[in-house]
Amino acid sequence: MADEQKFDRFKPVAPQIPGVPGPGQAPAAPPAKRPPMAVLAGGGAAALIILVLVIWWAMKPATSSAPAATPESPAATPAAVPAATAVASPRVVPPTAPGPIGTVQEFSKPWSSKKFFFRRPLDGELVSAYVVRLPGGSARSSAGYWAFAAGKPGQECELEYVTDLPKIATEYGYRASHAMAVDPCNQSVYDPLQTADVFGVLIRGDVVRGPAGRPPQMILIRVEGDSVIASQIE
Repeated sequence: MADEQKFDRFKPVAPQIPGVPGPGQAPAAPPAKRPPMAVLAGGGAAALIILVLVIWWAMKPATSSAPAATPESPAATPAAVPAATAVASPRVVPPTAPGPIGTVQEFSKPWSSKKFFFRRPLDGELVSAYVVRLPGGSARSSAGYWAFAAGKPGQECELEYVTDLPKIATEYGYRASHAMAVDPCNQSVYDPLQTADVFGVLIRGDVVRGPAGRPPQMILIRVEGDSVIASQIE
């Protein structure tokens, strides 16, 4: 009977399937799952790429955010430092008479001159004029000056006072030994050292060349202290 329990030749033997427990055997524990090698290899490569990117970004040199210069938009250049503003010299306005027109210090040398305006008392008209320091006289004496009316401002034939002797010779045909008054329109030349009788009055600046009929209109000069004053026009 015991042998029958051990072996029954007529009872089929159950086949053994790997992984399937046989009769009377406890089921085997499932084996631990291991990640496939491909998955492990892919994860390592991704981590390596991320590490390389982090290192590259940390070592990347800082770049300027300014746009690169192009022919259409040239690179900005520092603003030029503005040059010092030129200070224009003040315009010298000739004095207006009647009244002081200068000081004796301005006429320390013979033939020195100054232009001024004389306002006629009757009609208020301005007239261009010159005052000249004559040689031989004192700068503090009225006799040491010659003043004459040159004409209306802007007038075509306004008289001029010329100290350039070669100019007087070439442009006016007169060999002068000192400064002269001239008329650029009719080529007349007036000598400050000569006088002419005009209706019984001696007037300085006789005509030595040209068609002018008389000396320039005279202006009276007086000196008070250091002031040279033009007081009256003919």
